[in-house]
Amino acid sequence: MRNLAAAMTRISLAGAALVIVGGAACKSQSPTAATPRQLQVGGTYQITKTGLEDTCGGPLTPFVSNGTVTHTAGSGTIILNDGFTDYIGNVSTDGALTVPARNTAPHLGAPVVTSFQSGRFTTDGFTADVRLDIDGPHGTPPLGVCFVRQSWRGIKQGAPNIIP
Repeated sequence: MRNLAAAMTRISLAGAALVIVGGAACKSQSPTAATPRQLQVGGTYQITKTGLEDTCGGPLTPFVSNGTVTHTAGSGTIILNDGFTDYIGNVSTDGALTVPARNTAPHLGAPVVTSFQSGRFTTDGFTADVRLDIDGPHGTPPLGVCFVRQSWRGIKQGAPNIIP
């Protein structure tokens, strides 16, 4: 009986050791990598538009507006609203911003096409070079064909952007 009890104790201790070792082995196989950060640029921005060139004869005075960027975390699509117009575009994981040219509000009745020449999101906001091409002859009164080139600087309000 004593030999049986001693044998059972050894088996129990060996079993416990296997459970401990087995548990450690399972633990070491579980994922330990951190969850990758997702691109996040949505929120409210204070946007300063600074005129760089104006062949239409207007002033190059900076203009400030409040805007928003609608963005689902991790998505490559954004809607940038400068306080006046929605611009649907794309953002890559490195923050590069692309927005296709689009017809926007007319200037003195003349059609306007707005295009983003370049742009980039950073942790504290975004920058973009924007061009407005104005088809002046179709305006009221008619004026010459001209363009306005602006630098946009959006300062993020609230939590910073996440650029992975």
